[in-house]
Amino acid sequence: MPGMELAKSRIPYLPPDWTVARGVRYAAKLCVFMLVPGLHQIACKRWIFGGLLMALYFAAEFNLSNVPFNFSDSGFTIGELAGFFSDLSLYSCWVLLALDARKLELRKLSSGPLLIISCAAGLYFVPDHNPGTLNIQIVEHDFACPTWCMHDIVEYRMYDDRVHKLSAGDHVVLGNYFDYMYVAELLIAGSPEEACSEDGLATRLFPAGNRFCQKILVNGYLYKVVALGGHAPEYTTIGDPPSELTTVGGRKVTIYTNSQVFGVELKKVGNTRQYFVFTDSITDIVGRALMSIYEVTDVNLFGLFE
Repeated sequence: MPGMELAKSRIPYLPPDWTVARGVRYAAKLCVFMLVPGLHQIACKRWIFGGLLMALYFAAEFNLSNVPFNFSDSGFTIGELAGFFSDLSLYSCWVLLALDARKLELRKLSSGPLLIISCAAGLYFVPDHNPGTLNIQIVEHDFACPTWCMHDIVEYRMYDDRVHKLSAGDHVVLGNYFDYMYVAELLIAGSPEEACSEDGLATRLFPAGNRFCQKILVNGYLYKVVALGGHAPEYTTIGDPPSELTTVGGRKVTIYTNSQVFGVELKKVGNTRQYFVFTDSITDIVGRALMSIYEVTDVNLFGLFE
């Protein structure tokens, strides 16, 4: 039969015993080993190492596909970490596979690894989807307490000055993409011209010649809002640091540009220390785990026992 003859035909430029059938079997095994990281090491009887590589890869891929991006994350984010571990496990497996290329035909796939393949493939070939963005901030200062206090988990909308109008008394997330962010209450917002007028709020709150009421720009004021509380010195990083002031009554405030108002329409999700478990450290781990469940599934497990 033509099919049988083709399978037995020799592949050019390879040794005489390399038939089309043998080449197809080799290529199929190579593809499976490349698509499922860790499976090759399992076939080499390195069960624990191969299983760890497989678990690491698919856990990282699951994270990348299901955990929303959070603009409030600073430094090395979970998504970047997941991407690093995904690439590390994948490329490590490919290097080990290349080193074992001559013995690849000897690697047998038993029913156990085949079961793992089917489970892993089911996860791997789920259609990709964009998990979107979810803006969540954990309150680390009591600047806005009792409304927003330490360890509260705050969800918010990104501020757009074309859509959102700020007013005194609003609670917002302050900061920027590169700086430390925190929740604060606005003391002054809206029109610096009005606040700095002869009878304006800023004139009554601050000493004469304060920075908020200085026309730094040719066309007007640089700073637009005043918030209660403010950054600790160690958090000032990129660009001009926020300018701290003290009111005539001795309250610490911070002045900002509109571009440093990051989030509005705040909503409380829960508190990372809502369920106390043995110690504060363990409680924080539990709280952040529940927050991660909310990020991935939108299921809020806080407040169940209240």
